[in-house]
Amino acid sequence: MEQQFRILGKVMEPETISKNAASLKSQTSRINFSRVTMIVIALFFVFSAHAQWWERTVDPNAELNYSKGSVYQNKRVITPSLVREAMYGNSEALQKYNSGKVLQIVGSIVMYPGGLSLGGGLGLLLGAHLSGSVNDENRAGINLASGILIGTGVAFVGTGFLIMSSGDKKIKNAVHLHNSSLRSDVSYHLNFGITSSGGVGFTLHF
Repeated sequence: MEQQFRILGKVMEPETISKNAASLKSQTSRINFSRVTMIVIALFFVFSAHAQWWERTVDPNAELNYSKGSVYQNKRVITPSLVREAMYGNSEALQKYNSGKVLQIVGSIVMYPGGLSLGGGLGLLLGAHLSGSVNDENRAGINLASGILIGTGVAFVGTGFLIMSSGDKKIKNAVHLHNSSLRSDVSYHLNFGITSSGGVGFTLHF
């Protein structure tokens, strides 16, 4: 009888292990699902906060500010389309803004392959010097190739930076023209004579 219980225990032991493994896998799946859900919720709040940071309307009679590659109005970032809407009545400012945006895009396009070339050259150079299996002849060839990549990368990055800086200057100039036109629209006249209340004094007309 005792031997039968031992045999039964040995038979049930693999089944118990299988159930425990299945339970552990289920718990792991639940934990992973909870983590993914939390990440999705966090990303949703981040994007929601970012969307609220961007203005959806623009006041064409209010001044603009340009800082760190973005145009602001009332301390809020406004989209390029809203900037164009605000500058619609000032053709010179609008033209300079559009030219500046084009230069920024061209500059970023030029800088992208330059960054890849620069990073590739530096990685190749460091790999050759840190690796002990590269002989002197191969190291010389690697140094030459990495030097070409680094030089090309520096040239592209420098050119792209200059183009983007030119674009920034044009946008700053466009914002300055827009704000100057708003200030010039405000005019006033100081007159001496009979006031609206029937007295005599200075009247200020805007």
